[in-house]
Amino acid sequence: MASEEPLLFLSDQDLEALNIQPSEVADAIESALIAKADGRLHTSPKTAILPGDGRYAMSTLAVGEDGFIVVKQVTVCPDNPAKGLPAINGAIMVMDAQTGVLRAVLGANWITAVRTAALSAVAARRLPILTLRQ
Repeated sequence: MASEEPLLFLSDQDLEALNIQPSEVADAIESALIAKADGRLHTSPKTAILPGDGRYAMSTLAVGEDGFIVVKQVTVCPDNPAKGLPAINGAIMVMDAQTGVLRAVLGANWITAVRTAALSAVAARRLPILTLRQ
């Protein structure tokens, strides 16, 4: 059996320490949206479960031409702050698209917060173009 590459784990603190700039995240999101429009990125509809008490669990799945399958799971638990925990928690699994082998696990809290803001930035970038076309 071939030796396996070590599994990479990046916590939210590790991701934040990388000092990735918001503009870099916005650029990556814009590239992903273009890839999706061109049929080079495939995503499933968001799946959500509402188990009660205001809790919400959501999962998404994507496969791109980069050779990876990415699964994101985020859970919102509104009672968590009273327990000293963040209300939103999650993880992202990155797998090899050809073999299904797990390659990385990332914390999803930092990514979710930055992605949400960056998606708004991409929309703001494109708004003048959309307005001019009308």
